[in-house]
Amino acid sequence: MTNGGMDLVGSSARLVAVKIVNAAIGFVALTYFARALAVPLIGSFFLFQAADAMMVVVADFGLRSAVEKRVSEGDEPNQFFTAGVILKFVSLALVSVAIVLFRSQIDSYLRADLAFELVGVVVFHELALFLMQVLQGELRVGETAVLSLVNVAVYAATATLLLQFGLRIRALVYGLLVGYAAMFVVGFSRRTVRLRRPSMRHVRSLLGYARYNVIWAVGGHVYHWMDVALIGLLLTQQRVAVYEVAWRISLVTVMVSRSIGTTILPQVSAWEVQDAYDDINDLIPAAITSSLFFIIPSFFGVLVLSRTILSTVFGPQYASAGLVLVILMGGAVARSVDIIFDKLVHGFNRPDIGARTTVISVLVNVVLNVVLITQFGIAGAAIATTLAVAVNATLLGSYLSRLTAVRFHVSDLGWCVLSAFGMAVVVAGVTEQVRVTTLFGLGGLVALGAITYFLFVLLSSTLRRKIIRNIRSVIT
Repeated sequence: MTNGGMDLVGSSARLVAVKIVNAAIGFVALTYFARALAVPLIGSFFLFQAADAMMVVVADFGLRSAVEKRVSEGDEPNQFFTAGVILKFVSLALVSVAIVLFRSQIDSYLRADLAFELVGVVVFHELALFLMQVLQGELRVGETAVLSLVNVAVYAATATLLLQFGLRIRALVYGLLVGYAAMFVVGFSRRTVRLRRPSMRHVRSLLGYARYNVIWAVGGHVYHWMDVALIGLLLTQQRVAVYEVAWRISLVTVMVSRSIGTTILPQVSAWEVQDAYDDINDLIPAAITSSLFFIIPSFFGVLVLSRTILSTVFGPQYASAGLVLVILMGGAVARSVDIIFDKLVHGFNRPDIGARTTVISVLVNVVLNVVLITQFGIAGAAIATTLAVAVNATLLGSYLSRLTAVRFHVSDLGWCVLSAFGMAVVVAGVTEQVRVTTLFGLGGLVALGAITYFLFVLLSSTLRRKIIRNIRSVIT
């Protein structure tokens, strides 16, 4: 819902469209894998991905965002890119050696001999993400959509093919490896920055930004993987699988928020350098409303259909995560705002703020996960993660308000909530009359909910005008 300043929807449209395709491919692949493999094997694969994510954080140490920030500023981008490449290979070498040295402990935790495969996945994963953020720094956000599409499509196709040869969990692991390698190759071919000899000034500049950003970067991965890692440690592989499936459904709903955040970061960074604060102030409420426009009805829809979605799509063994999915969807609402605030603070070149808020929210997340998982199982993990995200969003918003005006389109958001509530009442009424047990029936319910929500939304003249303007922006 744009309102002055940056053409938010027009700029984000390509990225959002490809992310929808990515989400569809990934969701179909996850559904197939969950049905093709036993629940414990899926749980081990999710633990492998958690280990990969943690190692990627260590290998990054905040460097990717530092390179994106410096490249976006336009001052000697080639030298900053080259300095980043040098530092990146050093960090990857150290992480790879550490994985090999502790391979027996890693294999024991994963319940599978996959430490050497983990090295390859971490290397290509981190290099692919590095090149993606380089493109974002070049203000070519739309082109990063191609990288994501290549990654997801190659991963899904490779893993599906290898499953036919009986490789089971290794089929998924090798799929990840090939997908990230393909993403790296495409990203490397699309960059415009070139290797040029950097000076120690460039290295120090990157490390200076990264020393705060490394803590900041940990936050997003902790929200995503710390709960999974602790469930694997404290509970069973089966509970890991059930929880992670619910988590990934909630992740699909924040893809619009991520696309908007990815789009606004380099633009805010450029505006901040130019002191164009009026444009930034106009952008903030538009970004928040656009971010929440789809997540609000998603929450109300899951509130009504959580167990139906899990059992129909993934199988009855996953229906026990119905409450977990509802809690995580509540967290997704907070997460969508957190993503926007996070990118805005990045754009203001204040990694110190991100570091402070991340330290607090990570401590909240870890402590609450340990306490609540032991008391309430996977529902406790969902509550812990949701509360930690809410804390982080609140802290970021408080700090951000000291840098610029933080406003919400309260009337628009309130109407979205009312529209979503009306949608939920309609869908709940239908489910009382019709028992849904097939994917076709579930798709019909989702379509009914979407149509009902948009019809209610269009009753607001303000939202109706913004939607029409955004559609014209995308078309033209």
